[in-house]
Amino acid sequence: MKRSGIGLGLVLSLLLHLAFFVAPGWQLLNLKRPSDPVRLDAKLIPVARRVMAPPSPAKAKPRAPERILAQPSPRPEFALAPPIAAAPESGPGVPPRAAPEAVPAEPPRPAPVVPAALPPPLPPPLPRHGRIRFAVSRGDQGFVIGQAIHRWSQDGKTYLLNSVTETTGIVALFRQARVEQTSEGEIGDAGLRPIQYRTERNGVAAEAASFEWQARILKFSGGREAPLLPGAQDVLSLFYQLGQQLPVVPREVMIATGKKFEPYDFVVLGEEKLPLSFGDQRVLHLKSVGEGGEATEIWLGMDLRGLPLKVRYTDRTGESFVQLAEQLEFDDNEPAAAVKPPDSGR
Repeated sequence: MKRSGIGLGLVLSLLLHLAFFVAPGWQLLNLKRPSDPVRLDAKLIPVARRVMAPPSPAKAKPRAPERILAQPSPRPEFALAPPIAAAPESGPGVPPRAAPEAVPAEPPRPAPVVPAALPPPLPPPLPRHGRIRFAVSRGDQGFVIGQAIHRWSQDGKTYLLNSVTETTGIVALFRQARVEQTSEGEIGDAGLRPIQYRTERNGVAAEAASFEWQARILKFSGGREAPLLPGAQDVLSLFYQLGQQLPVVPREVMIATGKKFEPYDFVVLGEEKLPLSFGDQRVLHLKSVGEGGEATEIWLGMDLRGLPLKVRYTDRTGESFVQLAEQLEFDDNEPAAAVKPPDSGR
């Protein structure tokens, strides 16, 4: 009985951490899946090695007698010619001296034309429809306690994001937990601009936030208000907005979680290779550390439209929870060349 009680306590602890982890976290909305999504599941196909046979030894041919080529005569050294003796200017039998011809001045050369600097290319837009399935684990050791599924849709003017995080496996046998988040808003030159953010816990409406941009007020579901600052995001739209701003990474972003409105200060930790089930991906690693010691890290796919491929949340005690992409699919009205399949890394 003691041993089973300890096991039950451990599972309940994991559930509490999962609920805390997904509370400010991810989830997408219930969107209709596109009719013909483009799945990006890569398969590694072994390639037969081509073995080159060593060249067969050839019979040695008799060496032709060396030909001695005539050596060219050394080039003569050029020296300045001696000055010519001056001829008498006048006298019998001396022809009149011709006046020296004027040498025309060389016209000035035009200054080289320096081409104007080209503006940096615009980041690729968020695909029109898409879905990412994440495995949620405790730490980087791969102890999976749940999954998160993100879905999105956008038409160039408005967007809709939805995220559903729930327990799976042995954790779900003891208690099922489900958190859904939805973010919807507009798309402009600066990227995503949320208007409504709401959450549900096990089907019951929970925290929400309303972005009133004209009045510059952020309203929470509990009645509290806060001044709305330019560039503000909710905790779900943040992960997709960062990818739309590459190669620029904002220094600070104000984030609404439904309960709080606080700044996230990001630093760039560099480019990395992230091994995933559908191939190694080139990612940009970002990190933000809060005042209480909590940390949020994001890995953005540099060859996959800046989409989030990994997220790690570390609480004040140092315990971390990781979301790692296991499946990614999206479709678009962009040319096929703009949609890059995952790189297998081979």
